[in-house]
Amino acid sequence: MGFSLLHIILRALWIST
Repeated sequence: MGFSLLHIILRALWIST
């Protein structure tokens, strides 16, 4: 389930770009 958290963080970073 750790991968899910990483995906959310990555997605948030991409949106923040």
